[in-house]
Amino acid sequence: MDSKETQKLEEEFHVSSYIIAYKLILGFGEFILGLAVLLGKKYITLYTNFLTKELLEDPHDLIARTAESIVPYLFRHREYIIFTLIILGLAKIVGSIGLMYKKVWGQDLLLFVTILILPFQIISFLRSPSLFDLVYIIIGIFIIFWLVNFKPKEYVHNFKKRISSNKKH
Repeated sequence: MDSKETQKLEEEFHVSSYIIAYKLILGFGEFILGLAVLLGKKYITLYTNFLTKELLEDPHDLIARTAESIVPYLFRHREYIIFTLIILGLAKIVGSIGLMYKKVWGQDLLLFVTILILPFQIISFLRSPSLFDLVYIIIGIFIIFWLVNFKPKEYVHNFKKRISSNKKH
């Protein structure tokens, strides 16, 4: 694609400021969470001591059991979690900044990241359904459609034209 085509696409850009803000806030949240896990070695010790103390007092303690379910494999897969959070956070931040400046690469980056994460969100939702996860998935799908400028009426119209042209041949 030459610079004139790219410039024309950037002039016709159709991204909502809500999507930019949503992805930017999500990116900062993931990035900061990744840094917190990276730098929070002393908090792991505090968490382990807290959990041990609570479970010794009451093996069925609600707070301890909830904490165990919130932080399932953090200690075993800590490096992967840190890497994933920091990379995804940076990608969303950079993509959001690209969208603010109406750059096509920002749209492509956010679209790629959103589509890449969607199967993992769906699997997570199917394992343990929650309303929050469902809303998060629906928002992700909505953003994908918005970023590709999905127009259902035009899509159906073009689809019907393709079918009728195939029948004539």
